[in-house]
Amino acid sequence: MAGKFIVIEGSDASGKATQAKRLVERLEGAGREAELISFPRYETFSGSLVKKYLSGEFGSIEELPPEFPSLLYALDRYDVAKSIEESLAGGKIVVADRFTASNIAHQAAKLSGEKQKEFIEWVKGVESRLPEPAVTIYLDVPAEISQGLMDAEGRERDLHEQNPAYLKGVRKIYLSLAEQQDWEKIDCVVGEKLLSIEEIHEMVWKAVGKHI
Repeated sequence: MAGKFIVIEGSDASGKATQAKRLVERLEGAGREAELISFPRYETFSGSLVKKYLSGEFGSIEELPPEFPSLLYALDRYDVAKSIEESLAGGKIVVADRFTASNIAHQAAKLSGEKQKEFIEWVKGVESRLPEPAVTIYLDVPAEISQGLMDAEGRERDLHEQNPAYLKGVRKIYLSLAEQQDWEKIDCVVGEKLLSIEEIHEMVWKAVGKHI
């Protein structure tokens, strides 16, 4: 039986890593072979280049064209693409914490109008030879709440996370992609209250159940 490729995307501080890990654990508990992969893979050479970018070693967001970091992120995924394909061919369910859509949302948010549309199509072309997700689950958290969560965690912020207006732009693109591509959208905030990890997990599990 061929495997399934599941991607979890989400707003900053939405709990992508936590939900991806819990999903793999529950799949394994249900008797399915599952594998987790998280991007960027900072421990690898390709991922280390992304880390340098996010720490500002290559320059500021304003100084660098969005194509530059986009290629770094794409390289990190292509570096492991063959391994993902082999796992899927072997019947495993591969769960990825972020994939191509993350690249699109975070880099296209730096542009507007026709330039943004052209850039989105360019990224899709660059990453078109990567494995195609069977389902993308999007964890949606308003940017204002994301900021509050990062403040509460005392989290050190990278180049992207330091700009509230930019994060709003990223979310706007994510929401557009979710609608256009028929993603499984999870509303992680009801009213102004962030749902619990378990509540969000159950919603993720229900969404995944439609596809496996």
